[in-house]
Amino acid sequence: MSVSCVQPKRIADQMYVSFDRARSCVRHLNGTHEIGCQSSTSGNSGRMYMIDNDQEFNSFITDTKLIDSYRSFIIALNVNLFTTSYVDKLMTSLGSKLNGLLLYLKSSSSRPDYFSQDDQSPNHRYSYYLNQTQVVNWNPQGNGLFFRSFPFPMMFIDEQEDYERLVKFYRQFNISQSTPTCGLELSTFQNAAHTSKTCMRRNGISHSLLDSSETMCDPVGGLNVYSKLPQSLTIAPKIRQPKSVILILAATDSFQMFLKEKGPTGGAQQPATALIIFLSLAHLIGQEQNEFNQQDKEIIFVTLDGDALDYSASFKFLFDMKNGDFPTGNRNEDPIRSEHIHSIIEFQSLSLTDKLS
Repeated sequence: MSVSCVQPKRIADQMYVSFDRARSCVRHLNGTHEIGCQSSTSGNSGRMYMIDNDQEFNSFITDTKLIDSYRSFIIALNVNLFTTSYVDKLMTSLGSKLNGLLLYLKSSSSRPDYFSQDDQSPNHRYSYYLNQTQVVNWNPQGNGLFFRSFPFPMMFIDEQEDYERLVKFYRQFNISQSTPTCGLELSTFQNAAHTSKTCMRRNGISHSLLDSSETMCDPVGGLNVYSKLPQSLTIAPKIRQPKSVILILAATDSFQMFLKEKGPTGGAQQPATALIIFLSLAHLIGQEQNEFNQQDKEIIFVTLDGDALDYSASFKFLFDMKNGDFPTGNRNEDPIRSEHIHSIIEFQSLSLTDKLS
């Protein structure tokens, strides 16, 4: 992302300042739809307009003279105003002139009291909810923006230093309606489009026919990893008894709308705390494995990568189990199937704050 403060008649005086730590909203695909955001091939640009509060928001969307004066806008919006209501009003008021959104966080102390880009009933299209006649909205602050498809890019800056630089340039060049003005350019172009099946097919065409290493799209998630106690690795049962396996699970991913280009991104339901407990338990059980081996239960540890979005990791795990492909690597070992499962223990993080309700 870059800021350009431009004197239109003097191209040589253009000045660009990059914000390399900005997070980007990306495009996601499933079997039937595409969601998320992306820019055009060359990026989206427009006149920067900064909106910090509700009063400034209402003043802007009712200022038809200002809106009619420019061909396109990129709105720098306080993250506290990033709700369905405000976004829809901007899209209605500006129409095709809305060329992008840049969300900003002033400081760590100005974070919203409530925020969730997930649905009010997360993952309600799957699992337990399918048997419910009435959906339980246990995430009442969810705005569902993650699952919408936007025709413009969105980015988010959460570093106070970046926010201060942004305000500095905006105040320097946008104190009046006259030129020069400050513009924004958001560049988040991605090749993914249409549906998962279509995009993966394009991957194959690109690699086989065009001899191109460019990837159109990547699968969400990574690898599910399983581990056993050391003695269980060498003494694998050839025939498993029903209800003889205990699975201990932990997720390794989180739910996030805005991703960093490099490094950890963070997100809702951070897995770090659960993974610490998961690994500590594995260590303790490993120290007492002689005692555990005297029991008639086999303990298997599994980490799931991809459950934050539509339980994709769990579905893959169950698919392999149903087809006799779990565990892999030992052909002499009897595969684990659903009838062999005695119990499942899963670790997740819980918040102690009352602001979730």
